[in-house]
Order: sequence, then C-alpha cells, then structure tokens
Amino acid sequence: MTSSKAIETVLLPGLYGTGELFDPLLRVAPEDSEITVVTYPSETGIDFDRLVEIAESRIPDDKPVQIVAESFSGLVAIRLLTRNNQNYKRVVFCATFASPPLPKVNWLINSILRLMRAWPGLVKFGVQHFCLNGSKSQSTIDPTSRAINHIPTPVLQERLEMIGSLNLIDELQQINIPSVYLLPGKDRLVPRRCAQGFIESMPSIAVHEIDGPHFLLQASPGVAAKVTFGENVIT
Repeated sequence: MTSSKAIETVLLPGLYGTGELFDPLLRVAPEDSEITVVTYPSETGIDFDRLVEIAESRIPDDKPVQIVAESFSGLVAIRLLTRNNQNYKRVVFCATFASPPLPKVNWLINSILRLMRAWPGLVKFGVQHFCLNGSKSQSTIDPTSRAINHIPTPVLQERLEMIGSLNLIDELQQINIPSVYLLPGKDRLVPRRCAQGFIESMPSIAVHEIDGPHFLLQASPGVAAKVTFGENVIT
C-alpha cells in the first residue's frame, strides 16, 4: 500500500456517528500518520445524501486519500467512491455491508433501542455482549457505552431506516481503487454473507479476517492498524 507518510487517512464512523469510537485505533496509528476523523451531526432530519455531503466536505482535496469506513459508513464510502475523485487511492471497509444486513427486522431493532434508552444499563450490556462479544475490558466497554449514550434515539432510528432501505451492491462495481475488507471472525451484528457481496462485486478486494467482534477497531486496534497503516504501528 501507499506509505502512511504520503497519504491522508479519513475515518468514517459507524451508526453512532461519533469519532470518539476511533480512539483505540488512533492510539496505535503511526505517529507520522495524517488522519481526519469525520463525525455526523447528532440531530434528526439529515438524510443519507446529506451525510455523504458532510463526509465529502471533510476529505482533503489537495492530497491522496485513504478512506476507512466502519459499519454504517460503508454505505457512505461506496457512494463517495462512485464519484471518481482522483485523490481517492485506497479504501478499507470494516465490518460493513452494501445492502440491508438484517432485512425486515428494523422494527425489532427499534424496539430494542427504545428499551435500552428506557433502561440505561442495557446500553452497556448491549455493547458488551453484541458489539464486543462478552469482553470484560472496562477500558473498552465504558467509553464506548458513554459515547453511544450521547446519541439521541430518533437519530439512530433514522439511520437504521437508511440501512434497511439502501442497496448499493451495483455501485460496488464502479469502485476501481485498491480495496480491503476487514472481516470480524465473530461478528454478532453483521452477517458474514455481507462480506460476500463485496467479494462477488469486487473480485480484486483483499479480505483480512481478524478474530474479533463487530467493534473490531475498538477490540483489536493493533491488528486492524497494521492492515490500515502498515507495520509501523505503536505497540
């Protein structure tokens, strides 16, 4: 891959839209890395096209760029990459999808979200058992839960509706830059078949399976960083 010294990495966040969840990855990134962290507004009424515009506005237009798209933002990255910006040199998809990962169950997920907000302790439980697969690392669980608690439920519901309605599989074929898919080996949220959609549409994509949960960048930042930035990560 292009040296981290010559390329800027743009991090696109997952469903919660907060850059705080990238902190574990940032701590192990090479010291000379140029990194931009995109965040999405925590307010309602922002549709998918507007989220793409917000992400695009944070991407430098005067240097080569590597996009790292986590979960929900895989959709944002796909749409960005179809615009053929010559500065986009590489993309890393992480635990993501190009079509609805769990069709017809948005109603159930919305019900769980409302229940979690009514009983705040359930947020921590959900993070620990579904996003981090039962991890007991409070240094990961606590800041992740706090960041998630700050996002209003209606905002999450709107983004879940986007996930349930968007199918960008056909747009994958328009991506013609080096591409990587970080596949969590034990993802409890995004089915493994979602990665297959990328593989079938992008035969040259490099798939790196990493033993870890859906929140791969938080649980295994060192391993993920080596794929993203090269070998010169901080240990």
